[in-house]
Formats: sequence, structure tokens, C-alpha cells
Amino acid sequence: MDQVGGRVPAVDALGGRLLADGPMVVCRGLLDDPSTWRFSANAERVLGWPVASPDGLATWVERMHPDDRGGFEAALARVLSGKAEQAELHLRLRQASGGYRWIWTLMRTERDDATGQRYMVGYDLDVTDRMLAEERVRRQNQELERRIRDRATELENANATLRAVLEGIADPVYVKDADGRYVLVNSAAAGSVGLRPEEYVGRTDHELFPAEVAGHLRADDREATASGGPRRFREMLDTPEGPRVYQAVKAPWRDATGQILGVVGVSRDVTEQERVEAERRRLLERLHDVQEEERRHIAVDLHDGSMQGLAMLGYKLARARVLLEAGETEPAVALVGECEADVAGEVEALRRTLRDLRPLVLDQHGLEVALHDHAHAVRERAGLASCRVTARLGGRRLDPSTETALFRVAQQALANVADHAGATSAEVLLERSAAGGVTLRVVDDGCGFDPAHVQTAGDELGFGLTAMRERVEAIGGRLTIRTAPGKGTTVEALVPGGPGRPGARP
Repeated sequence: MDQVGGRVPAVDALGGRLLADGPMVVCRGLLDDPSTWRFSANAERVLGWPVASPDGLATWVERMHPDDRGGFEAALARVLSGKAEQAELHLRLRQASGGYRWIWTLMRTERDDATGQRYMVGYDLDVTDRMLAEERVRRQNQELERRIRDRATELENANATLRAVLEGIADPVYVKDADGRYVLVNSAAAGSVGLRPEEYVGRTDHELFPAEVAGHLRADDREATASGGPRRFREMLDTPEGPRVYQAVKAPWRDATGQILGVVGVSRDVTEQERVEAERRRLLERLHDVQEEERRHIAVDLHDGSMQGLAMLGYKLARARVLLEAGETEPAVALVGECEADVAGEVEALRRTLRDLRPLVLDQHGLEVALHDHAHAVRERAGLASCRVTARLGGRRLDPSTETALFRVAQQALANVADHAGATSAEVLLERSAAGGVTLRVVDDGCGFDPAHVQTAGDELGFGLTAMRERVEAIGGRLTIRTAPGKGTTVEALVPGGPGRPGARP
């Protein structure tokens, strides 16, 4: 007991030092008697304001920040009414210097056993440093959240821009990882095999194409990544529309450090271009054949016509010279007269040949005049009852290449009329079409023919029809032939019109 009794003063002394030197302020008093309020000895040091006041709690409330008074009074009311055993809150207390410090306060009531009265007890702790630190952390968190939101918005915008760019490209665009698995494709790439982009991503070429095709694609990927730069490849793919040819450009896909992650590629469908190029080569070869055939015809015509006529003319002139030397003037003069007629005939034949090769009237006066001139010549040569030309171009000329092609078509069609049709009349119509192009139509009332038989026969008529078709297609037009045995023939060429230019009318 003596030992215990000796410790009591020591404990009281320790409590006094804690209340004097510690960080927490303890206050106690009756709410209705300010004179009863007492604060621990460290109150002025901790709270920064002399707390001894005849007004007690009112002075304490006055020093609170205006925004905190309502919360304090509400918490106090809950404790005094018995709705809560205690209440704690943070509030700001104005210092003598004018600034505020954050105070944590705990309020509760206690009953004095001796008097039976209820006292208000408060515990106050300066937590300014902690609150400021928490505020800094809160602001830092808010700033971090703002940056994260801004970055997320930037990424969303960047992704939206990337997707807009990818979807705006009509060619297939794709990215594959190191294992050959698609990680990004546009709709053009997915649509080439009849899928949606989300169905395409995550698959490999071996899951999308036959093994042989997939093997070639994978080999191209490896070559592109090994090269370190863009490489071009020609790739054949099976699509819902059938086999297609693509010109692919592939390059390594790298991260920010330069490490290769896979391959990025753009493929362009060149199936139609290759078809057009093949057709162009075929037409060029055919044009060469046509030119050679025309040269052969010219050589035959000159050999069988002008050359034979000139040889006969030379023979007659030699005979006339012999007669003159023998003094037989009259037969020599008659023979010279025959030579004059032969020369006139050969000149006309050469003119016809020149007209067939390239009529000067076509260059000088245009297609309408050239057609009238040629139709007149065909009517005279073939003995037709009529060979009429109707032109509705408003007197305006066409592009030179168009005029040449249409004239050759009309020339060949009328040659067929004269040589094969057994017709009595023919008509040539030249007019603008409703679509803005130009239509040439040659119609005869001859015997007609079976187009299927002519196309397989390989004779002169079939050669002429093929030459006409190729001339028209070479300038982007279309040739149509309507005929049947005993029904006459209609040859129609529809070609692009192009800009007109003033020309002469017949």
C-alpha cells in the first residue's frame, strides 16, 4: 500500500506534464456557466490564442472559421441531446496572427459523481500539418486524375483519328504481331475475305487462307521484317469475289525503342489493272498484226494492180516506138492513145489506194465530209441504188483519234457491204448519243450472215469484223453487230464523245 500510495503523486505529476507539454488540449466546463470552463496548461501553445475568457465557449466559437461553426453547433447539439455519446470533427480556429489552424476536436459529456452535474469535455489536437499534407495529396490525386482523364481523352481522340484514317483508306491496311496474328485491320482488309474487323483481329493467315497462300504471306512478312524497311510484294488471295491480285507494301512494326514487334502492311487490289494491262498488250499485238495485214493488202494491190498496169504500159510504149521507127505512124498513134487511157486508169487506182490508206479530206474537213465522200465512192463502185449519210453532230468535229477510228469502222463496214452483202442500199448515221457519246451506225439490206460462223471461220469478213471491234475498244468504245441470214446487217459503234471543235459541213 505504501508503494502504491507513493506512486499516485508520481502519476499525477506525469499527467500534469502531459497536459502542459503534450500536443492535445483538454477542456471541461458547464455550458451554462462560463466561469467553470478550464483548459489544460498547453492550450495557448497548441491553439495559439489565450483561452482564458469570461465568455468561455462563446469565445471559442467566435474564433472558429465561419464555414465550420454550423457543423460544430450541430455536433454539439447531438451530444447534449443524448442522440450521440460523442462527436468528433475537424474545424479551423483563427490564430492571434490572423491565420487559421486545423483542429481535431472530440466532444462528449461526463457526469460528476460528487455533484451529479453533467460537464462538457473536449479534446483538441492541432492537425494542421496532417490536413495540409492530406490536402496536398488530395490536390495531387486530383491533378493526377485530371492528367489521366486528359491522357485517356487524347488516346480516345488518337484512336478515333487512327480509325477514321484507316476506314478512309479504300485499300486493305493491317498490322500483325511477331506470331503473324492480326492486331489491327480496317474494314477494307476484313471485307476482302467477307469478315468484320472484330472477326479478323486475333487470327492468323493460316486461319483465313489456304495453307499455300498463308505460307507465301508469312514468308513475305519475314522478308519485310528482316529487310528493316518497306518491301513490295505481289500476292494472290482467294476472296468472295474470286482470286484477286494485290500489290502489297510491308514494313517492320516497331515500338518506341525500335524493337520490331511485327509487320504493318497496305495492299492494293491490282487485279483489274493487270487485266487491263494484259488486254493492252493483246491489243498492241493485234494492232501490229492488223498493220502487217494492211501492208500485205497494199503490197498485193500494188503488185496485182499498178505494177501490172505499169508493166503493160511499158510494153505498149515500146511497141509504139518500134512502130514509129518502122514508119507506121497510124498504129503507133493509136497505141499511144491506149497508153494515155491506161495512165489515167492507173492514176485513179492510185488515188483510190491513197484514199483507202488515209483520205486527205478526213484531215482537212473532218469525219462528216469524209463519210459523204467515201459513201459516194462505194455507191459508184458497188453499183448501189443508194448509200446515204446522215450526220447530226452540229457541224462540230471530234477528237482526231475518234474521227479516225469511226472512219475506219465505216470504211470496213461499207467494204463488207460492197464485197459480201449483195445489198442494194446502205445508210450511215452519225449522231450524239443520249449519254454524251457518239454513235456510228451502218445499215444495209443485204443477205446478212451468221455471226457465230464468221467469228470461227477466220476469213476476210471475220478479220474485218475483228479489226472494227478492236479499233472501237482501243478508244474505250463498244461495237455491236446485229444480223442474221437474209435479214441485212447493222454495225453500231458507241464511243466517248470528248470535247468537240468547230468543223466544216459537207
